[in-house]
Amino acid sequence: MDCHSGGRYPAGRPEDEYHGSTDCPSDFQHWSGLTGLHPDPFGERIHIQTTIPVDLPSQTLFFLRKFEDATGRSLALVGMTHDNGSMNCPIMSFLNRKLLRRLLLFSAFLSAAGLLRLSRAVGLADAAGNNVTASAVAVMVSNPTSSALQDFQTRCAQPGVVVCEGFDNASTFAQTGGRQGIHPSTGNGSVMTQDATTARSGTSAHCVVPAQTGPDACGSFKKGFGQIFGQNTTFYVQYAQKIDANVLNQHPTDSSGSSTFFKQQIIASFEGGTCASKELTTVNVYDRGFPFMYSQCGGDNFQIAIPTNDFLLEQGDQTIALGDPVNSGYNCHYQTQHNGPNSCATYPAGLWVTYYYKVQIGTWGSPNSNIYAWRALPNEGYKEWIKIQNHTLQNTEAGSGYDMIDLLHYYTGRNGGRAFGQTGATWYDELIVSMQPIAAPAVPPELP
Repeated sequence: MDCHSGGRYPAGRPEDEYHGSTDCPSDFQHWSGLTGLHPDPFGERIHIQTTIPVDLPSQTLFFLRKFEDATGRSLALVGMTHDNGSMNCPIMSFLNRKLLRRLLLFSAFLSAAGLLRLSRAVGLADAAGNNVTASAVAVMVSNPTSSALQDFQTRCAQPGVVVCEGFDNASTFAQTGGRQGIHPSTGNGSVMTQDATTARSGTSAHCVVPAQTGPDACGSFKKGFGQIFGQNTTFYVQYAQKIDANVLNQHPTDSSGSSTFFKQQIIASFEGGTCASKELTTVNVYDRGFPFMYSQCGGDNFQIAIPTNDFLLEQGDQTIALGDPVNSGYNCHYQTQHNGPNSCATYPAGLWVTYYYKVQIGTWGSPNSNIYAWRALPNEGYKEWIKIQNHTLQNTEAGSGYDMIDLLHYYTGRNGGRAFGQTGATWYDELIVSMQPIAAPAVPPELP
């Protein structure tokens, strides 16, 4: 019987143990790999993972109930439990051993096809081949995490991690009114929403960027670190972002007609605010289509002056410009005639990009702090784009250090009285903050 059949239960088992069948997910009866069992006369427990999408929690417990009726027929019933641990969703019953074995063989086929992953099997007979009499066997089934989600969880599980936010829970998107979490746009009232159609892994935070909007396109997501990183500390931040072509092609201006550009993220402090001395901001500088960093509310640009009246707006590879033997990275010049096709960490339209920061704080007000930033494209490792060393970081307002990150899509002074291009979107995912280095993603995005 399927989830909704209301069929009869095996003799000798009280019907109220199953609590009816209305608790089943609406699409569960269509799951072709319901049991995922493979015959083995010695095992009584199995852990199953399936890539067939079903509306289930990440781990759901199933029971295989095996009985023998008065005529000697073998009966089996598979049922799903919820958090209370009782069988409240009967899935299927099989009236003879031959039919069940056929299903097991079919499940083995699904396993070979990659739809099921089996680790240990349940047997229908003992070692001597005798039928198993009435007994209960627990079968643990996991609705699988993807390889991308497993990779993210592995990075989150490393020593030193203080923030792990995958945007995979609906509760993350509830507006609580607190200083953390989702905040609505100060202009149009919109918010970031949970999106299951595209994600680095799991689900993501989706920001719609209207063609006509004021500075604050979709509000923001603020996350506290749970601790303060002050003088003589080091911390690391990693997150993934995807920006579509419509956003990159809007090219908005302010009311005077001057170009404006979006901010991606701000590392700051709750006490000091996001336009402050303790601010590490990433922006699409001058709307040129690549990331740039500054501090002190834009008063401290992370750039390096070089000969020929030029600046390196990105300076991940200073070997040629300054003779500094560092690993290859991006050297993006202010004087655009000096840039080659791969000089700048240009935003790729519609691709998930992982951004990674290392902040070494020395002493406030002294030239002994270092800021580094890398990015990783899908199937690639880190490539450095910011290398600012022996820099002076300031702290002139409340708060003793960095304790939060603000993910946002904000254009200073954007003219909300006219439309620019077409409505687009950007997404955020896989936010990690750690006291130790964070590895680049080892697998491509789950939902590009």
